[in-house]
Amino acid sequence: MDSINLSDPPSDSAPFILGHQRSIFEKLTAIGRACFSIQRHTLPTRIRTNTLIVGPTGTGKTFLAEAVAKELEVPFLPLALSNWVILCGTDRGAQTTWVAIADFLYKNRKAPGVIIFLDEIDKHRRPTSSWDQQAQVESFLLLDGRIPRFLKDEDGDLLREEKLSIIQNVLANRTYIIAAGAFQHLWENHAQPPIGFGETSGDARLPTPDELAQTLPREIVNRFSRALQILEPLHEADYESMLTAIAPRVPHYLRETFLRIGREGVGAAMSMQQGCRFIEDVMLQTILSERASLQIVQLEFQDNEKEEAPAERDEMFF
Repeated sequence: MDSINLSDPPSDSAPFILGHQRSIFEKLTAIGRACFSIQRHTLPTRIRTNTLIVGPTGTGKTFLAEAVAKELEVPFLPLALSNWVILCGTDRGAQTTWVAIADFLYKNRKAPGVIIFLDEIDKHRRPTSSWDQQAQVESFLLLDGRIPRFLKDEDGDLLREEKLSIIQNVLANRTYIIAAGAFQHLWENHAQPPIGFGETSGDARLPTPDELAQTLPREIVNRFSRALQILEPLHEADYESMLTAIAPRVPHYLRETFLRIGREGVGAAMSMQQGCRFIEDVMLQTILSERASLQIVQLEFQDNEKEEAPAERDEMFF
């Protein structure tokens, strides 16, 4: 187990990548640089830069996409299919997802590029309602690099042709779309060891990229680069690596408590399949523990005319 310096000030170097995400981070960053360094309209054919990250819940897909945007120093827009507001679902343009996308693209028209992250792509299913059908059409337009016809602004007025042209240009030529989905059933199906007689390894077999590509809906796979980016479920060593990597960024007076609580909770985190959310829970428990300790100290000195509590902690726990 690596030793952690408990006294150095926290580091804020960016971006911050967890060990199990490193190789995919490097691939996504390379694709992003290519997206923003070439004049796509000069090519004889479009390039399929959309990238799909597949991994069970808690592997840090959103965190990874944000880190890529931070590394490339480009604006970032997170979207989730479950929160998609269809164009015909409201009379107020400001409440629709596509209006938010258009506004984001127009505001960042002078940026070298932008990243749009579409989460929960696995929520796409065979349409069973008019909402499902419309949401699918609208999200596929985004993945295809096309804006809807008759797009309106926040006030419900049709956008001017000049503005539409700018938005379309940014989307088609300077936008890198990263999508993600848990596709949880695929992992759960492969997580069961073989049942029956005979020798078995007893280990869960992870789906291969080819297996995943063959299982995912064809209308989704066809809109992304052929190479799926797969984040595997976290193992015990990954949880320990998360703690080790994040500890130096934790304020030094919280660091020892953070590590203690984290290491005590690894077993429960694995059984609950918390994934990267484990760190968020550990940080909360660390702060609660520190607050409780501070309150005890304050009670011990409540009879004194002058209470002396650590200044740094007072700043955090005001």
